[in-house]
Order: sequence, then structure tokens, then C-alpha cells
Amino acid sequence: MTWPELLRLLEEEVEIRSKIRGDLVEWASEALRSDDQSPAAHHRLLLKELTALSRGDTDRLLVHMPPGSAKSTYASTFFPIWWLGQNPGGSIIAASHTSRLAESFSRRIRNLIVEHRARLGLDFRPSDRSIANWRLTNGGEYLAIGTRGAISGRRADLV
Repeated sequence: MTWPELLRLLEEEVEIRSKIRGDLVEWASEALRSDDQSPAAHHRLLLKELTALSRGDTDRLLVHMPPGSAKSTYASTFFPIWWLGQNPGGSIIAASHTSRLAESFSRRIRNLIVEHRARLGLDFRPSDRSIANWRLTNGGEYLAIGTRGAISGRRADLV
């Protein structure tokens, strides 16, 4: 590979990193690329609302979409990853009707962060191996909890 080719590849990588770190739709598109998918129009609308929530333009969001609309993929998997990148030191409590479901979202998030760590600029603290409760090197924290799980004394910036 020649220097100009290598330089071009590096410039492309820097551009990709900048896009996915700054735009939730770009991040979702990147996360879906390996499955040869991309966000549909209704997903883009959801991502727009989640971005507004992240910016503080709105302080609450309730999502009503039919089963199979990929609510969990976008709101419970892609969004928390992107949000933690936007909010170093921020904390998330992800609550679900069972701890098993909450932990399955956490596992998907962990796998995506590992897969895209360089592009996202995120990584786990080496000592954090828990599926349900982990921290990132940027200070971000994630707690997955089911109904009746103990969250007393825990604070979160995003629930």
C-alpha cells in the first residue's frame, strides 16, 4: 500500500469516527452495516427524538410503536452506547420487566462496544466483567435491573 493510499484510508477512518460519535443516525447505520441493514424512516424518527432527549430539548420520551418495530434495538441498545459517548461520566439505569431481559440488552451493548471500541472511543474498565453493572474508561456507568431489583441509593442521568 502506498503512502497516499494509507493516508486516504486514515482520513476516511477519522471521518467515520467523527460521524458516528456525533450523530446517532450515523452510529445506528454503522452498527447495522455488518448485517447489511440501515435505519428505516420510522427508525430515523425515533433516533431524532432520542437525539433531542440527549441534547436536553425534551426531558421525557415515551415510545409507542408496534411489536417488531425495533424499539429495543434503537432505544435500548444503540442509544445507550451513543449516549455514553456523548456524556462521559454519565450513568444509565436500564430497567426492564425481568433482570434476564435487562441483562440481555446489557450483553448486546457490551458486545457492540467491544466490536466498535476504536470507532466509538469507548472501552470498559479492565476490572469490570459484570453483565449487569459495568463502567467505562470515560467514567460512564451502566446498571441493568429487572422489576423489584434494588436501585436504592443509585443515581442515574438516564433511565
